[in-house]
Amino acid sequence: MLFDVRPKEDKRDLYDRERELSEIRESIDRRVWLSVYGFRRVGKTSVVNVAVNDQRYIVVKVNLMRLYDPKKRRYSRPDFIRVFLEGVNEAIRRYTLGGRVVRFISNVLGVDEETFLEFNAVKIGMTPLPAFEGRGFHCGGLVRCPLFGG
Repeated sequence: MLFDVRPKEDKRDLYDRERELSEIRESIDRRVWLSVYGFRRVGKTSVVNVAVNDQRYIVVKVNLMRLYDPKKRRYSRPDFIRVFLEGVNEAIRRYTLGGRVVRFISNVLGVDEETFLEFNAVKIGMTPLPAFEGRGFHCGGLVRCPLFGG
């Protein structure tokens, strides 16, 4: 959908962005850092989403806007780590076999993945770790990832 306000994931939904897509992919292939910036609502997120929507890439998206607070000038390391780990956990769910299994079972049962993971964590005696908003679990002070049985 061309005029949907949500960020695009498919190249067919972008118009005249081939040069930007090429530059992003070249930077990734050369392992060079790249910054994408511009005015609000011009399609920065859509261009990046489409550029990395490729089987060759494993993408960890870190939404730093989740940290934004106009009253703060600096942000704590734990806040950044929390947001970063949310991105890592999402990548694990998207790219690993364990994540795909959880998504499949959740779809079959008709429940969201968070509910499925939290239910199974409680069932085997693990408690949700509040700092990670249910995306990781702890037992005896260790962060554990249920997708790897750890």
